[in-house]
Amino acid sequence: ASRGDITMCRANWASGYIQAEIVRQIMQTAGYTVSDPSEIELGPSNAYTAMAEGACHMWANSWYPGHYSWYENELPDGSLVADHVQAVDGLFQDSGVQGFLLTKSWADDNNIVSIDQINRDEALWSQLDSDGDGVAEILGCPEDWTCDDIIENMIVFSGWDNFVETKAGYDALFAEFMNKVNAGEPAIIYTWTPASYVVEMVPGVDVVWVSVETVLDDSNPLGKEGGENHSQGEGFTGLGADQCTQPCQLGWEAADIQVSARIDLLENDPFLAALLPQIRPSILDISMLQVEQTNGDGSEDHVRELAAGWMADNADTVAGWIAAAESAPAGGEETVARGDITMCRANWASGYIQAEIVRQIMQTAGYTVSDPSEIELGPSNAYTAMAEGACHMWANSWYPGHYSWYENELPDGSLVADHVQAVDGLFQDSGVQGFLLTKSWADDNNIVSIDQINRDEALWSQLDSDGDGVAEILGCPEDWTCDDIIENMIVFSGWDNFVETKAGYDALFAEFMNKVNAGEPAIIYTWTPASYVVEMVPGVDVVWVSVETVLDDSNPLGKEGGENHSQGEGFTGLGADQCTQPCQLGWEAADIQVSARIDLLENDPFLAALLPQIRPSILDISMLQVEQTNGDGSEAHVQELAAGWMADNADTVAEWISAAG
Repeated sequence: ASRGDITMCRANWASGYIQAEIVRQIMQTAGYTVSDPSEIELGPSNAYTAMAEGACHMWANSWYPGHYSWYENELPDGSLVADHVQAVDGLFQDSGVQGFLLTKSWADDNNIVSIDQINRDEALWSQLDSDGDGVAEILGCPEDWTCDDIIENMIVFSGWDNFVETKAGYDALFAEFMNKVNAGEPAIIYTWTPASYVVEMVPGVDVVWVSVETVLDDSNPLGKEGGENHSQGEGFTGLGADQCTQPCQLGWEAADIQVSARIDLLENDPFLAALLPQIRPSILDISMLQVEQTNGDGSEDHVRELAAGWMADNADTVAGWIAAAESAPAGGEETVARGDITMCRANWASGYIQAEIVRQIMQTAGYTVSDPSEIELGPSNAYTAMAEGACHMWANSWYPGHYSWYENELPDGSLVADHVQAVDGLFQDSGVQGFLLTKSWADDNNIVSIDQINRDEALWSQLDSDGDGVAEILGCPEDWTCDDIIENMIVFSGWDNFVETKAGYDALFAEFMNKVNAGEPAIIYTWTPASYVVEMVPGVDVVWVSVETVLDDSNPLGKEGGENHSQGEGFTGLGADQCTQPCQLGWEAADIQVSARIDLLENDPFLAALLPQIRPSILDISMLQVEQTNGDGSEAHVQELAAGWMADNADTVAEWISAAG
């Protein structure tokens, strides 16, 4: 059904065009008729008043907190912009890095560390006085933006009495700046990211971010309307010496780049109010599109084309945002009491943290969830346990390999696949896996692949530790999945001089470590994220060893579900410092996901919406696994680590729960 008409406006700076058009196209996809935002192009000084007066409903170009200064504008009826317009969560939080760029060659020649240093030394600031009026110029912003007022407040607050701001059209200011930099002349300009400006004038190459000694507070020294919102908090200090004068302090905090919209629009349209906070494109995507835009023909058609390309590439993500908004409850609905969930977990320690985090998120959402450590299983039993109802779900699936267990038959003749399904979320394409080999031995023997070892008895015989005439690959326990995959690999690849050793994994890895530390050859299967590659570091102690062929779906040993052992195109994304070349691990990067009973998800739409939202950082999990390995091995420590992650990511978890409804 048609959801209604929306009039959009947009900012009058080109770097804001792409995100505005993407937001427009997402709303169109959701069923709205949305005007072309290029038809109402405004600076912030006019945009918020335009929204408040109803000339347009919304835009996607707010930079907060600076733009809150416009909320105090008074309308003819005596009301304020703040009575009609509000900020909407979403888009790019803490992403708008901004500050002052300075000619790098001049900064280097004069050992510049701050604008304050320049201001104190007439021999320096006088070189920035291009018109001979006795004051240096900071190339700033147009008068209808917000940064122009902030810069003026900064100049007074910081005591830069030998500087004034030059205000003009920004592209003209930047062209002037580029000309000076390219001529080796000193110049300072305000700029921001994401924007193509820092591609044209690259920090660390052409220019440098120049620091300030004090950060503007809310004192509003010039008494500008709304000027208390010009405060820059603690500023931004996150750039290294290659890009920023040290100690780095840009004097501007990283802005939240957000949608703003009329309050009545959101109150009268709960779906739109739920949809807009979902819209969070990658800031890297936007930056790359801005470069393409800058290199294009400058037309609106090109902007729309770039946005449409992004929409096509991210169709599933957009559909997920729309679905999440559709499942959100109408305003005023009471929170539904959640039920009881029985979790199980994998019997490998590197899976404990993610299982506990998923549990604690569900508990936060109102569920009573059992301790997953009470039912610890290998995959060969876990899927059957879920299918039979012994537990409802786990967070330790490795797909596509684990799909092989979907063909297990239950006593009633049904299959696991009739009762259990994979759930999107967690870590997509993140489970890198393969075989590690003693690095010193690989280097001494110029090893490039397991196939090479298999063809040369002088090599494989050194991996025959028990003298039975075949070399050993240290593999996996029998109740996992990798044990079957490795056996199929051995036959498929013709590694007739190898067998797999199956045992408890930690015992296998201890044996491997002992051999590596003694300089002896050994091969083991392993995976990431896991602390194993912290104990035996690729490129230092060990190397990922390549294979010549990648297992397909032919299932040479006829194992049940063995067609799911196919490794696609494998994984080739490691350099010569970590992997023998040409790198081919022979395993594709797995999707590490939740799996759950189908009836659980069908009967609980909230849970079905929540689980795909849960996507922790794989880096976070890896770091927690190292802490877990270095801990006391207790369940209490696992729960403590997960609780710490929950506390550090409380806002993100709250957003996931809110998105689920």
